[in-house]
Amino acid sequence: MVATAWEPQQAAWPLGGHCQPSRSLPKLSTVGHTRRNYQQRLSNSSQTVGFTLRTTQPDDWQSIRLRFEDWEALHHHIASTRPIGFAESLPLDHWVLIQPHQWGPRQFDKVTQQFTWMLFDPDDRPLMLRISSASTSAKALEKLERLEREEVNGAGIIGSVYLERDAIYCHPIALCRHPKPGQSAILNLYFSSSGEESSGAIAPDVAFEPTPTDAELNSASLTSIEWLITILQRLAEKGIGVLGEDIYQDLSRLAGYFEKVGMTTLEAAIRDLMQPGQRPASQLLKTRYLCRLYSWDQSSEFKA
Repeated sequence: MVATAWEPQQAAWPLGGHCQPSRSLPKLSTVGHTRRNYQQRLSNSSQTVGFTLRTTQPDDWQSIRLRFEDWEALHHHIASTRPIGFAESLPLDHWVLIQPHQWGPRQFDKVTQQFTWMLFDPDDRPLMLRISSASTSAKALEKLERLEREEVNGAGIIGSVYLERDAIYCHPIALCRHPKPGQSAILNLYFSSSGEESSGAIAPDVAFEPTPTDAELNSASLTSIEWLITILQRLAEKGIGVLGEDIYQDLSRLAGYFEKVGMTTLEAAIRDLMQPGQRPASQLLKTRYLCRLYSWDQSSEFKA
């Protein structure tokens, strides 16, 4: 099939039902089954399709398969996804959307350095949000502590759930809420919102030999993980091929550092992310998940 190229300001927009490119909002539209030609112009064929997107709304999460309002059903789900014998655990099985019926008390324990928030289902069964204090979780703790009660009424939580002594715990990642004017419907606890500028961040100096003490090594590793998370956010928002060679140089430095300190799984994930032809969304998700695992490893929060 022969594909024809179009000039944004001259040719007719080839996608039926879609507005002209010059009037289309880039962040609210996407094009599928197309590619750039040798002249770096966008080509289209009869298979090319365009979609008008919109901002995510809280009601969109009602159709998610792993959405729970009943903690007994959630308990059964967690128990049923536990690996048996030598079976491999599937990490994404533990990521769910929970929708509390009632938000109970929240507190920060200065002894254990943990933030907890008790949540109840319609039958008053408890579930506990729990985050340990660390440099990588400081932003999440700050956002949770600032939340007003009216903001969380009817809200859902996206997080990783697990059982500990038969009680349900959740490590939250994002809050799906009914926003006030000027607010986003999705409050990401770890990534900056689209309105926050992250491109001006300065990479920490990770091209150094690790210090001999465990405390200093852990601090340097957490700083490097924080910077990697920032890079992953930028790649997720703008695409792997958009940000230029500087990002790949930063990733190379981070991969070298993680190899030196023995975090070889994370180092391998970064190098996979840098390889052309890999599935970028899958690699981003894998690397981001490993960042969380290495962060949680600094505390005793996740016990089998």
